[in-house]
Amino acid sequence: MSSKIKGDGKITYEYDSMGRVYKTKECDGEGDCVVSIHEFDLANRIVEERREDIKGNVLTKVSYSYDSAGNRNKVTTYVGKEELITTTTYNSRGLPIKIVDPANAETHFDYKYDFYNSFGQAVPFSQTTDSLGNITEEIKDTQGRVATVIRKNSFGDLLHKTEYYYDLNGNKIRQLDSITNQPNKIAKKIVSESTYDCMNRVVTTTEAVGSVDQN
Repeated sequence: MSSKIKGDGKITYEYDSMGRVYKTKECDGEGDCVVSIHEFDLANRIVEERREDIKGNVLTKVSYSYDSAGNRNKVTTYVGKEELITTTTYNSRGLPIKIVDPANAETHFDYKYDFYNSFGQAVPFSQTTDSLGNITEEIKDTQGRVATVIRKNSFGDLLHKTEYYYDLNGNKIRQLDSITNQPNKIAKKIVSESTYDCMNRVVTTTEAVGSVDQN
């Protein structure tokens, strides 16, 4: 067990036999305490998180289940006597292909491994379709960085397109947003730019470059 002082309060940590923090007790200056508990399985994965008051009454509780590949495939949030369940299905690469939320709304994910960008380079491509049929496409560059995000409605019409550009150090230096005022018709383009110092720290960020909204 260990503890530290935080302002007028105190935080106490308790460890299990594996040396993991499984219980954190936070008390304020008035003596009111909340206990956070993490339970693990034999594979060192969190299977339950809960918060309790000092009397042991459960305030919040979430449990987790995993598939045979170790992917977290079920999250159960307990609200009173109600269980809110979110399930996730994965492909053989460990990437999610379907998420079903507590309202039974489904989000589907699709991946292409033979996609080529405008430079003829093979790059990662993914498509997300929400429960309303809206589509988000994400194209990465050869370094695995997000290069383009395209949003479409359920009819496949373009709504918004964002392109990202990077310097040789991987810093995002330019963002180009193409905005439509009606499906498939781009009304305006907005450019945002950033500069960095020799330690790759942001020095300046300019939004809406070259427009009356520049700041």
